[in-house]
Amino acid sequence: MKTINFYKKEKLIFSVYAESLEDVLKSPLSYFPAYTTDVIITDVSYQYPIYKDDILREMTREEKVRAGIDVTLEDGEIIKDKKIITVPKPSGNQKYLSWNKEKGLWLLDNEREYQTIWHL
Repeated sequence: MKTINFYKKEKLIFSVYAESLEDVLKSPLSYFPAYTTDVIITDVSYQYPIYKDDILREMTREEKVRAGIDVTLEDGEIIKDKKIITVPKPSGNQKYLSWNKEKGLWLLDNEREYQTIWHL
């Protein structure tokens, strides 16, 4: 048994347990009496669905940011004007650079670099 989902554009309107997606596609009205031809039947469960260009899919990170949904940012990324911006990592000794998420900038740990040099 698997979960089969019925979506109207990006809105989940019904879910059912069935043996297979093919069984539901053959006879959708027997599983969901309110089925109409504009309903999308899939065995995929979307956390943040989007219906665009006649395709139902998961939102990209950029679309989530535009929609105000929290996303996990990588080191060097900030959100500005509902867009993900990548702050380039400066040149220098990479092992002493760290990303400060609160300030949104790269920090050079001069003290650690100094200690390493003097302990060689």
